[in-house]
Amino acid sequence: MDFNPALIIVDMQNDFVTPEFAGHLPGATSIIPNINELLSDNFKWDYTVATKDLHPADHASFRTSHGPSVKPKGTVIEINAHGKTYKQQLWLSHCVNGTAGAEFHPDLRMDKVDFILPKGTDTLVESYSGFYDAIGRDNGLKKMLDERNITDIFVVGVAGDVCVRDTALHAKEHYRTYVIEDGICMSTEESGQKTLREFHDAGISLIKMNDPLLEFVKNRTKSSN
Repeated sequence: MDFNPALIIVDMQNDFVTPEFAGHLPGATSIIPNINELLSDNFKWDYTVATKDLHPADHASFRTSHGPSVKPKGTVIEINAHGKTYKQQLWLSHCVNGTAGAEFHPDLRMDKVDFILPKGTDTLVESYSGFYDAIGRDNGLKKMLDERNITDIFVVGVAGDVCVRDTALHAKEHYRTYVIEDGICMSTEESGQKTLREFHDAGISLIKMNDPLLEFVKNRTKSSN
């Protein structure tokens, strides 16, 4: 059976990861060493991708984009976009294109990443997943992976119960998929537990950094795609 693995690193940006920034997740910096290890020359991935939230300043998912009245945390609205209607939770402004918050954490070994995939660039449409946006439009990731004959996807990053979740669930539609538990950070424990159950129910494998499969990635002969 072919085994051509790719690593997807989800949204390891300052606004999500770095203390003092807009929506950082407590503890998110603790996963950086593991992600850097996965990006080291010890691992023989056929492709590495980092997704990057890159929103316009007036993005529809921002609370500030919907009038002067303060929208409570967790508010969900309906948005009409490109002939489709979808439900969107409103967030604090984050990862605005051109700001420091949108940049990757400076300690990440981004020089080892093959491709950076921007998402959420459409003012009207959020995109948690690296594969498809909120109205189902293709972000182009699957095409890139298929061109390299990728068979297995390993996912790390933040937030485990939001963008990692959607990326992994979409990956599972097309590939054998693994979430590396000590390479993700959840936004809350409750939501995190729910997400882990969803991964299990979807047939997504939850593994740790010491899993034998990751040792196999180290010791394999890299494909020449």
